Amino acid sequence: MRENEKPVPGYLEKIPLDLYLLITASGLLGVWILLDDGYGPFGNGIGLFCILAAAVALVLAAIKTLYVRVRLGKWWQNTLIYKLGILIKRTFFDENHGLLKQLHRLSPVHRALLFVAAAALYAWVGTRYAPMYTDLAYPLLVWSGVAALAFFLIRSALQLEKILVCSETLAEGALDTKVGTAHMFWDFKCLGENLNAISGGMKLAVDQKLKSERLKTELITNVSHDIKTPLTSIINYVDLMQRDRAGEHRDEYLEVLSRQSARLKKLTEDLVELSKAATGNVPVNAERRSLNELLSQAVGEYADRLEKAQIEPVLTLPEQEPFAHLDGALFWRVLDNLFSNTCKYALPGTRFYIDMNASKGKIHLSFRNISRDRISVSADELMERFVRGDASRSSEGSGLGLNIARSLTELQNGTFDLTLDGDVFRVDITLPQMV
Repeated sequence: MRENEKPVPGYLEKIPLDLYLLITASGLLGVWILLDDGYGPFGNGIGLFCILAAAVALVLAAIKTLYVRVRLGKWWQNTLIYKLGILIKRTFFDENHGLLKQLHRLSPVHRALLFVAAAALYAWVGTRYAPMYTDLAYPLLVWSGVAALAFFLIRSALQLEKILVCSETLAEGALDTKVGTAHMFWDFKCLGENLNAISGGMKLAVDQKLKSERLKTELITNVSHDIKTPLTSIINYVDLMQRDRAGEHRDEYLEVLSRQSARLKKLTEDLVELSKAATGNVPVNAERRSLNELLSQAVGEYADRLEKAQIEPVLTLPEQEPFAHLDGALFWRVLDNLFSNTCKYALPGTRFYIDMNASKGKIHLSFRNISRDRISVSADELMERFVRGDASRSSEGSGLGLNIARSLTELQNGTFDLTLDGDVFRVDITLPQMV
């Protein structure tokens, strides 16, 4: 046999190793007994030779099978002890059907009854059999049972007290309270973990409620401001036109009215679009679309505006063209928002990076630019409705674009994530890839 070539298992290797070694040891013990008994019925000459030959054969067979088993690897798996261990593990510790798992699934009442039955059996055995052996065994047996029961009851009482104190603290409004569930019994540990989950859920709900109330207040303030500004301007210029009988400034007033009414119309349309997108009432006509084509089209459409804003687009596409199941019109509105924001808010003389790659059934899009002005809010706040990066709110736009873009992306089974790193504005979009 070659050095790197694995041996072929034979009949001996099918016998459990510990059983085989036991058989070999029994054979050698029999040989020793025969030798000690004067070769038994085999005589002196031929009998001695047969006995020694049998002993050598047993030893050589044992060495050979050990060598083969070691070369084959995992020799311990073919032993009775290993198989017994696996049987015990499956019987008691199996995650689905083990006795401990079944015991855990019992109700507390059934487990208590089982514990009482075990204690009664323990006491009966002590009463029935211990006095037969020694007078000392019976009290030791009884008192050890009493000590185990006392330990169980005291630990249970202490753990229950911890849970009660935590529940009272939670009832008083201290939502940060947690129960230490380490080393608790099954039911108490489960109850403590449930209390901790309730505490965390209540705290999260309260925080979200407070944030929602704050954003709702800001929403009312901001939408009132955004609607009031063009509406007030329209009212004032209409009043000026009514007073200007000669019509000297009529064209100037009409230009302002046209601009402000367009702004008011855009705001109203954004509100309606946001409402539809957030509630999922936008029809999605998804089909197999090329992301390379959509991105290249967007760069071409915005080439003049980007050049005018002194922004250089840098488009990086994968060699193998990825396809996605999406609505081209809806996704174009997402791209339109990102390119439009870049033209409005990016720092002149910088680059606008658009990267795309596909892996593990997902298409990843990345849009990065450097903001012209300092962004004074967080990424989460910038994604909320009626929020823009500039605090003055003097720039054009309603602040709804990013929220609409996210809602439209999610309608097409994608994700839309915004991150801010200093003045670097980055949006990551992930879409499921079609084969």
